[in-house]
Amino acid sequence: MLISQKIDKGTYFTPFPSTKPEQVEKLIRITRDSLRKEFEKTHILKKARQRLVVRIEAEDSPIIFKLFPLRKITSRLRHKKFAHREFLNYVKASELEILTPACFGLIEQRKFGLVYRSGIILNDISNASNALNMSQSTPYELAAEKCLPALSLLYNKGAHHLDAREENILLTKKEWFIIDWQYAKFVSPREEWLLEHLAAFFIKKAPNPEQESLTGNWLRKLHASSDHHLDFELFHSRVLRLLLKHQGMRARKNLRPC
Repeated sequence: MLISQKIDKGTYFTPFPSTKPEQVEKLIRITRDSLRKEFEKTHILKKARQRLVVRIEAEDSPIIFKLFPLRKITSRLRHKKFAHREFLNYVKASELEILTPACFGLIEQRKFGLVYRSGIILNDISNASNALNMSQSTPYELAAEKCLPALSLLYNKGAHHLDAREENILLTKKEWFIIDWQYAKFVSPREEWLLEHLAAFFIKKAPNPEQESLTGNWLRKLHASSDHHLDFELFHSRVLRLLLKHQGMRARKNLRPC
């Protein structure tokens, strides 16, 4: 059971289920101080219209705050589709034993009963790389092969990530992590056509010169490693048909066989 606690005026913190009590005390202290100072002396990792990702040098080790400033009243009325949903998806991914950065908690700031800013707190793995970065020193297809175990696991766990592109599969020397779970949904039992959707989306988001090469041997290896029931030729043709389609977020949320 997830329990939210008030840590400051209008500010609430919900610890991740596996977070230890001593960690919770430290996270509350860091969160309260950071919010009061509006994240001064932080390193901005990513900044967009509705998203801000910063790294904080917090006591013994740095941590990541992924924040959603909800400026529009419509966003505040639907605040659960932002950090709240991503937090719950991290919980579900953890239950399914999918490797992600450690998630420590959810924060929400409220005014007049509405959430105007929310965010999640994550372990810092900014030293990890991705296939595109690795392709600077090795052929892109070989770098992309390191993402195959992550895509296969998403399929076999019934996790429709919806944004499983190269930049959201982080790689270290020994392991990989999947990030950015805001839009994910989970299906049980797994949908057999989930793999073709994961494959097509990953290929579409690869650099244009590399996309064609991924539809060959890379795609065959993904099929072979995922225990998929279709023969490769049929699976391959379905992926190619998906590559010709323009699918927005709403369409990708509703799984359909191609």
